[in-house]
Amino acid sequence: MSKYLILIALLGVSGWAIKHSFEMEAERDMAIESFTIYSKNTQQEAIKANKALAKLGAGFQAARDIEATEMEVFARHDLPKLLEEKPRLIVPRINRAYHRLFNSIEATTRRPATISTAAAP
Repeated sequence: MSKYLILIALLGVSGWAIKHSFEMEAERDMAIESFTIYSKNTQQEAIKANKALAKLGAGFQAARDIEATEMEVFARHDLPKLLEEKPRLIVPRINRAYHRLFNSIEATTRRPATISTAAAP
């Protein structure tokens, strides 16, 4: 009779161990699936961030190219000499450029409340 009790106890413990191992395997599979989804999302976000950085870098390089071109134009021209020789041609251009620059700075640094009231008719 004690042999049967020991056998029943061993079967019970073995059944519990098998059930527990299946539960652990299911939890592990869920963790692996969760990690896989997380890593795919992280990888996609990294790809998006790299594309945005590449676009930003291209814009920065374009701005640097424009700046270099404009600096070459200023280097080729002697503005004081041109101003002496052709004041009616140069002065209006300088004034327009000054006003464009001033208006751009003013629009950039304007307070948001000022912008909304200025835009209203």
